[in-house]
Amino acid sequence: MWYSNLTSVACLLWLILFTSAHAAVVFDHARERLIGDRLQRDLAYGDMVWLEAGEEGETFPALMTYPRFGKEEHRAVILVHGMGGHPDWPDVISPLRAFMYENGYPTLSLQMPILSQTTPPADYGETIPAAIQRIGRGILFLKENGYTGVYIVGYGFGAATVAAYITDKDSSGVNAFVAISILAQKFLNPRPDIYRYLQSISIPVLDIFAEYDLKSIVETASARRKAAGKNKSSRYSQIEVTGARQSYSKSTDRLTAYIADWLRSVEFAARLNQVESGKRTTE
Repeated sequence: MWYSNLTSVACLLWLILFTSAHAAVVFDHARERLIGDRLQRDLAYGDMVWLEAGEEGETFPALMTYPRFGKEEHRAVILVHGMGGHPDWPDVISPLRAFMYENGYPTLSLQMPILSQTTPPADYGETIPAAIQRIGRGILFLKENGYTGVYIVGYGFGAATVAAYITDKDSSGVNAFVAISILAQKFLNPRPDIYRYLQSISIPVLDIFAEYDLKSIVETASARRKAAGKNKSSRYSQIEVTGARQSYSKSTDRLTAYIADWLRSVEFAARLNQVESGKRTTE
């Protein structure tokens, strides 16, 4: 009898430990709301919007910014920050918002899921499904507001989540993807499979990284090129920003210039394809 009771207790204890270890991560919605409220209070330009994602009707903040000189009617850029960041993150994201504001691109900068400060960083790997949902909601918001062309720029872990979205949704409304310092740290659980993502993406991709970026990013540049090259329909480009570090704080002008030039080339190619398609249909 005592052995049976002991066995039952042991099984119950194992079940509790197993369930705890495999419980779904809990997003810190309170922190996200605080971030949204603070950004709204301090905004120099742009509008705060709250988008709904998830079965529980939770909302998350995003910054919608129209160009300084008039609203562009057909194209917009989604910005996705890195791990634990926010929609106006001072490294890369805020400078890109400012550049797009001055140069004719509307932007929608999304808040990615944030975990509590006591949660192990490795658990950010489990936020990718929710991040995919939020990216999809951002695209839908732009489509509902009349934008037919959507480009996505992701930074660090944000670039990895965008790549996961494009792979999972088969591009799903995305015309081009800029991956800045795309990152999938080994400690993440589960770890994003960057090579598989790049191998499957067929829309135009710009993989841009800093000369003095994180070691794991610089040393895998060649492997990323090879992975993308396995896809015969891939339209992949890679640029190294010489002299820059991962924050790009002293190289913002060159970073934004590279991205702007590449986006213009993508737009030109798209218009050329439209013209060629039109010619074929009239012949």
